[in-house]
Amino acid sequence: MVRNLAKNTHTTAALDPPEIASYASTLRQCNRSRNLALGRTIHKKLRELGLDRVTNLSNLLIQMYGSCHCVAEASRVFATIKEPNDFSWNVMLTAYARNGHLAEARRCFDRMPRAWRGVFTFNTLMLAYARKGDLREARDLFDRMLSRNTFSWNAMISSYARGGNPREALELWRAMDIDPNSITLASALHACCELADLDEGRKIHARIKHSGLESNIILATALVNLYGRCGRVMDAQEIFHSMADSQDVVLWTAMQMALARNGRLIQASALFDRMPRRDVVSWTNMLVAHASDGDLGRAARIFGAMPERSSVTWTAMITAYAQNGRPRAAIHLFLAMDCEGFPANSVTFVTIFDACSSVADIALGRRLHAELLDLGAGQPPQIDVSLGTAIVNMYGKCGSLSEARSFFDSMPDRNAWSWNSMLAAYAQRGQTLAALDLFKLLNLHGQDPDEVSFLALFSACSHAGLLRDGHCYFVSITHDYGQRLTIDHYVCMIDLLCRAGRLAHAEELLHAMPFSPSSTAWTALLNGCEMHRDVERARGIPGRALGDDHGPYVLLSNTMLVS
Repeated sequence: MVRNLAKNTHTTAALDPPEIASYASTLRQCNRSRNLALGRTIHKKLRELGLDRVTNLSNLLIQMYGSCHCVAEASRVFATIKEPNDFSWNVMLTAYARNGHLAEARRCFDRMPRAWRGVFTFNTLMLAYARKGDLREARDLFDRMLSRNTFSWNAMISSYARGGNPREALELWRAMDIDPNSITLASALHACCELADLDEGRKIHARIKHSGLESNIILATALVNLYGRCGRVMDAQEIFHSMADSQDVVLWTAMQMALARNGRLIQASALFDRMPRRDVVSWTNMLVAHASDGDLGRAARIFGAMPERSSVTWTAMITAYAQNGRPRAAIHLFLAMDCEGFPANSVTFVTIFDACSSVADIALGRRLHAELLDLGAGQPPQIDVSLGTAIVNMYGKCGSLSEARSFFDSMPDRNAWSWNSMLAAYAQRGQTLAALDLFKLLNLHGQDPDEVSFLALFSACSHAGLLRDGHCYFVSITHDYGQRLTIDHYVCMIDLLCRAGRLAHAEELLHAMPFSPSSTAWTALLNGCEMHRDVERARGIPGRALGDDHGPYVLLSNTMLVS
């Protein structure tokens, strides 16, 4: 009887004999527990009995293999179904999507009969694209849906909010035409936090009150984060105190961050001491708070007292040293981190390459660069634009322009900082023609130069005495690129005129610029006076304009002595 029923691939669960129902139940259990070994045993038994072509059992096999990450086996089972039903197509698509096989998932979606593409189908594929960071494709699927459920809206809003697109998240939140749930509200609050949008955040808070969700720990934490980010510490404290009985470490940490972020370190420390439980995140927050306040000693003591550390903790302390003028301490701690087996992330490497630049430690920089290239067992390393720029900057500041340019040329993606790092390296080492050629290449690649780009160019022209080129770039900032001239641009032009001996023109520009002349501008003119022994012009520079630094006064004295 069982064999006869097995010939009918459309046998339904209602008509299945006890044996088939028992196998179906076991496969469901394998799916939930991800018991691949038992699942394969059942599959083998079904083949022996000739039941492996029963559609209901085949669907459950696909589901089980998908849950156990065996996509190829799931696909082979699907191929044996003569007439797949809507559940067959959906479990196969889910197996592809949840295991990162997006191309296959999309082909499955496109082959599926349109009548069977329901909300679940769209949600599954949309979420897969979003998790891979392809928000454009995810949004295209979202817009094509004839009907949406709360999951559809949550998936898209959350993906925007946590994927660096908070404005799009809020636009979608405002367009939502069904009632949100706590997940929707939390995602919208996260977007408000990213944008520091207090007004929209207050509207969402009012909706939370209206919905009776004030006691929801996730929403309370999101509100504390929002108010802390927007500088509304008292509002954050009100939310926190309304959850007085909560022992949730994430909520306590959010309140701690709100206090620390707004300069209330004493209160943050007191709250930290009262926390029912501290995790590595709360410890790291206190470390970062004191480091940001310039108290490296306290930050180091917190680091030393931590019961456990993560790569983020090590990176926070390394960054604290590097950003507070202690690059050698940052390097020493990085080496200790490596010895203790904590993996460095992209931020760690960026910080250490900058530290190597500060102390001109090209040997360590080269070693770290080689390690990055070796990561992934010979596969291309995941070097993003920020990390790549830090490598270029390190080689440039250490004086190895050939290595800097070689790596720069190998970068698949570059931003303004990448180009500026290479321009500055050429300018600082007196390679003026190379800097000018690179600037032309920048324009050919369609990259818009910014203020820093032109400052590097002026520096290169100034060192080479290229007055005409420098003046052309000065004029082109507004005429060709539509940018505003800054006081730094004027100072560079004044310096260039002075080096060329055009002291009268330099002084005229100093008085004509739409800024109050800074001590740097006056010092540039004074440098020119000393260089060209123009004592009378130097005497005309008002002493109060030189500021409190002793350097300009030494220059003025030298000018008088030379005369």
